[in-house]
Amino acid sequence: MSVLEKIKDIEAEAKLAKLRRELLEPSAGGGGATGAGFDVQKVGDARVGLVGFPSVGKSTLLTKITGTFSEAAGYEFTTLTCIPGMIRYRGAKIQLLDLPGIIEGAKDGKGRGRQVISTARTCNLIIIVLDCLKPMTHKKLIEHELEGFGIRLNKQPPEINFRKKDKGGINYTSTVPNPKLDMDAVKSVLSEYRIHNADVHLKQDYEVDDLIDVIEGSRVYIPCIYAVNKIDQITIEELNVLDKLPHYCPVCAYHEWNLTGLVEMIFDYLKLIRIYTKPKGKLPDWSDPVVLPAGRCSVEDFCNRLHKSLIKQFKYALVWGSSVKHRPQKDDPTAAKKFQEVQRAYDTLRDSQKRKAYDRMGHEAYENMEAAGGSPGGQDGPFAGSGPFSGSGAQGASMFEHMFGGGLGGQRMRMRPTFQTAMMISFKDAVKGTTQTVDLSSLGIPGLGKKKTVELNIPAGVDSGYQLRLEGVLPAGPQGRPEGDLMVQIEVGPSPVFRRENFDLYVDVSVDMVDACLGTSVDVPTVDGTAEVQVKPGTQPGDKLRMRGYGVAKDIVGQKGRRGDQFVRILVTVPRKLNAGERQLLEQLRSGKTSSSETKTGKGWFS
Repeated sequence: MSVLEKIKDIEAEAKLAKLRRELLEPSAGGGGATGAGFDVQKVGDARVGLVGFPSVGKSTLLTKITGTFSEAAGYEFTTLTCIPGMIRYRGAKIQLLDLPGIIEGAKDGKGRGRQVISTARTCNLIIIVLDCLKPMTHKKLIEHELEGFGIRLNKQPPEINFRKKDKGGINYTSTVPNPKLDMDAVKSVLSEYRIHNADVHLKQDYEVDDLIDVIEGSRVYIPCIYAVNKIDQITIEELNVLDKLPHYCPVCAYHEWNLTGLVEMIFDYLKLIRIYTKPKGKLPDWSDPVVLPAGRCSVEDFCNRLHKSLIKQFKYALVWGSSVKHRPQKDDPTAAKKFQEVQRAYDTLRDSQKRKAYDRMGHEAYENMEAAGGSPGGQDGPFAGSGPFSGSGAQGASMFEHMFGGGLGGQRMRMRPTFQTAMMISFKDAVKGTTQTVDLSSLGIPGLGKKKTVELNIPAGVDSGYQLRLEGVLPAGPQGRPEGDLMVQIEVGPSPVFRRENFDLYVDVSVDMVDACLGTSVDVPTVDGTAEVQVKPGTQPGDKLRMRGYGVAKDIVGQKGRRGDQFVRILVTVPRKLNAGERQLLEQLRSGKTSSSETKTGKGWFS
């Protein structure tokens, strides 16, 4: 194929993409379908759509997973509107949509296909439900319909930098040697869109379709799971083949086979982050997290999720977790913006041309020039000698000395390497605190030398998931690598006696029926030994006695010396066998109670 023929093919693809866009965009004054029944409000932490041909089991799948009834029958097109349901899994609320079945030509509007696929575009995840008897055929047809509507499945947006400009022609660069897209191909595609001045930079090797997607700017990239339904109709050998395919999940909605695996796969593909809020002086509330997508989980995103007005009054947050250096770490939501400003200042100081331009122009004029995309090289201005970086640049150097611990000529800031491990401790050590020895040689850390162990002081009151960081305990590496940190995650073993809730402990104590009636004193186990507790006369089964200050220490929340409480639940035991004397006494008691007036009021022995 000659170069001219290749250019003609590329121009044909670009024209086809433009015609598809005109077809998909609704007309200004037309009176098409309004999409009634598809305008479902988006609720929950994420939205998942079920897409597939008619009668593949989408409605049954929605009913079995969410409990929401969606009519299912033996004929096609049972579902004519969008039916929403809700999945509650690991603290996240995931909206599941049962969309009507699509047919070939759905992207062109056949069978209300546009409404169905338009709703699918709003989802964070698409589940394509396939019939196990012909999965590959259905898969190709459905992918073709979704691709034609601008949906890209299980793909990442192309790393192509495209920027229009007023003049200068086409500037094309690529970091890949011998890319598939050359200068002629890029010019041919851009000419179809009447773009004659632009910057195009390719970070990887891409096809013409990828460049068209970037220029169009209307493509959505959505993860996808292929749920192969009705696996009760195929053999084990065929099922093993399907299970090895990427993004596939074999299920049977009717028999409820592997539905838990599908829900877990949905949670993993959505890449959700659970954030738990912690009241001051208490443990986190593990039952009600704030769920955010992994790509947007900053402190600012967290505030906007709660309420958009919160960020205006917000000062800082205390953050716990494996991503922070200190426990807790103070996090400013505006820190990223401040760091970008510092980084720009550093780039200006490091580049001699930029620094000279800044000294000549001043701060405001230099900022305006950078915002307009100008170049500092060779430009003169009326602001010579102004600006904070004029002269020797001592002010800029002192700023970086303050931030990075040295001048611009010193060493670059290096991040400490961190090695993570876990340690199991007993319930008693977690409650009262302890000191453990960590054997570094068993962790496979190279270059230890004589330092084989390190002492770990575990504060009182820790629970499973608590993390301790030992700074600088690992040896320095080659080429000036700094000392490393050791991150230890604490796991607490169960107790056969106590049950813990935040900083309070709960224990059960059995009391004889007679002692519950007359009152007694019992020995109650505590983490400090045993303690005597008085049981009042007339104590009822299930009554709780409070022992103040016998619970878990609150050192980890800054309340050193204070402890929670211990609650004793009374279990009244009734003898299974009685001797003659005991039976006679109980018979006398029952006869006395029957003749008394208390039985007329319906009161029993433990009233």
